[in-house]
Amino acid sequence: MTLLEVKDLRVFYRRVEGLHRASLRVEQGSIVTVIGPNGAGKSTLLGALMGLLRCTGEVRFAGSMLGSEPVESRVARGLCLVPERRELFGELSVEDNLLLGAFHRERRHGVLQNEAVNVYQRFPRLQERRDQLAGTLSGGERQMLALGRALMARPKLLMLDEPSLGLAPLVVREVLRDRRAACRRRVDPAGRAERARRAPGRRLRLRARNRRDGARGQRRRAARQSSRGGDLSWPCPHLIARCRQCCGARPSDTASGRS
Repeated sequence: MTLLEVKDLRVFYRRVEGLHRASLRVEQGSIVTVIGPNGAGKSTLLGALMGLLRCTGEVRFAGSMLGSEPVESRVARGLCLVPERRELFGELSVEDNLLLGAFHRERRHGVLQNEAVNVYQRFPRLQERRDQLAGTLSGGERQMLALGRALMARPKLLMLDEPSLGLAPLVVREVLRDRRAACRRRVDPAGRAERARRAPGRRLRLRARNRRDGARGQRRRAARQSSRGGDLSWPCPHLIARCRQCCGARPSDTASGRS
């Protein structure tokens, strides 16, 4: 059964395209890892899936089109995101942060306490810090709390954005020790390809699009290589159009050693 299906997803930051026609499919019970360089659009992809960013394309979750549904509706459907920066309430205690994760589906305090016990069993460190302010936790403890808060929502699809960012290797192993059991269905955009290759499940790679991919980047690259005497297919059509517009001359008329 297909849990999440994305087709031709595009995201723009004003005039800059942050994500170009991304397509993926997540089957129920599977693990999908999205890898790519900085700026490829991994966090942008998850932000668009959660409704945090405006996007175009098709997003189907559990067979239903999400369209322009707000974030709270997607959370109620079972879609949950652990953001890169954790986004915890630092002035609240660890336990209060956990209880807020299930606030949309359950308001009775006794039931929420029972749900929190399950999280404490998975992350014993959080039980030791249950009355401590979230803003005073270490990096690994904050990641545990962010993941535990997401599990309180009982998500059908749990997405982790850079779960190992800024953590020591030992802390990473501690935080993600029970990740496969805790997150049976998730999209995990990992920044390190080596760890992703060792992880079970499918892997998707995003390629960064930058200024060098456009016509302006081609003109800059052509001018830079020609000034250095580099070997470039000549004449460049963009440079021809620019020279003809300025003085009516072809680059071959002025460039030495080229005909």
